[in-house]
Amino acid sequence: MKKTINRLSDPKCKKTMCPSDKAQLKLLDGLGLYLVIKKSQTRSWSFFYKSKMHPKGKYVAFGSLQVCSLKEAREKRSLARRLLREGTDPYLYFEKQKKQKILSSVNYNKYKFQYVKEETFKFMQDKSNVNKPWSKHHVKRQEAIWDNYIVPQGYATSSITDITEDVVVEMLQYILQNRMELESGKNDLEKYSGRGTMAKAKSLISQIFDHAKHIMRIKQPDGKPIDNPVNQLKGNPLLKGLYEHKQMKSIDIDQIGEYWHKIRKLTNLQDRVFMMTSVSTALRVGSQCYLTWEMFDKFKKVFNIPAKFMKNGIAFSTPIPDDIVKLLSQIKEFRKLGNDEFKETDYIFNGRFKDSSYNTNRPRKIIREQLKYDATAHGHRTLFKDINETQNHASNISIEFQLAHSDGANSKVENAYVKSSNYWKTRTKLVSDYYNHLEKEANRYEALIKYSKKGKIATPV
Repeated sequence: MKKTINRLSDPKCKKTMCPSDKAQLKLLDGLGLYLVIKKSQTRSWSFFYKSKMHPKGKYVAFGSLQVCSLKEAREKRSLARRLLREGTDPYLYFEKQKKQKILSSVNYNKYKFQYVKEETFKFMQDKSNVNKPWSKHHVKRQEAIWDNYIVPQGYATSSITDITEDVVVEMLQYILQNRMELESGKNDLEKYSGRGTMAKAKSLISQIFDHAKHIMRIKQPDGKPIDNPVNQLKGNPLLKGLYEHKQMKSIDIDQIGEYWHKIRKLTNLQDRVFMMTSVSTALRVGSQCYLTWEMFDKFKKVFNIPAKFMKNGIAFSTPIPDDIVKLLSQIKEFRKLGNDEFKETDYIFNGRFKDSSYNTNRPRKIIREQLKYDATAHGHRTLFKDINETQNHASNISIEFQLAHSDGANSKVENAYVKSSNYWKTRTKLVSDYYNHLEKEANRYEALIKYSKKGKIATPV
């Protein structure tokens, strides 16, 4: 009679190999206990169970075969089944045991992968450490990647010096082979293949190693600085095309009237003002998303942006068209009325969550999904240059200063000779003339629509 429990033996656990055409092989010992053999021939124990908390089933890792023998795995299985009968969740119990074991370990301090991860998260959320600290939502997503994909593989308790290039590849492969519902709630696993999650996990692992090397100054056993294994993955077929994005072009100059008209019709006031500001000032999206009310001078009609929010690391002031100043003032009044805790340090353009900034991907989505153009917000800078050069015949110097986010020439000699032209006045006129041009083209487009509906031909404005 075929055995239903204790099917495995020590020789079988050690000698059985995973076929090359399979990602992994599961050997059942019985009563929910499996030995999982990966394509790389790594072996680890997994226990599957169902409970009220996990009606669809849940896996809990017992560790690798190297640290947990067949006998020990069976003892853990018996313990897990007893916990289930007592109403205790095995996964939570064993995770708690792991944490206690780590904390009691003599070698825990700064070498455990889990500890370095926690230190990285603390560092990245502290405003005094970084210019753009992680938001609560970003932290939540990173925690989900860690808990769902790194912890189950058992590497969280490993020494960070043991995490090699091969281990990182195995971590990333695990993501593709073990898809689960995303933190955002998206669960279409055919549409969301896991490569996006894999890219985020790769970035997270790299950040943890950079923190270990440059901030915590962790050394390898031989005394050399710790290496970042992610840097060794360049050219790996697994990552081919991971960050390939279609390069979106700017809209055509001939479409500017229709484009500006559609922007003016955006129903969401915040989106409308963000897009109008982006087009008319040519600010980079990365800088504009982090604007706060203390940077906005209503009376001087200017944004004064600190160096830490500028790509070139230099503080910059940009003029703002009159109409946009009025719209910004409206937004500010609305915020004050609806928020007793309003502060000047609050973001002008809010994100989805409290105290979060505008999402840098939001402008691209507006352009593609609402305005229906195959372009990006970065293309606004191309428009700014092309239209001001070819149609407004503006000064090349003022155009370049506005695009370079510079208040003056980089050369002291050039500044000395050109100072009389007054950079600020020329840039203020440049932005004002450009905004008037946008309004004129939008009005022309609206006139064409109006007359075409009446069956007439519009007279150019």
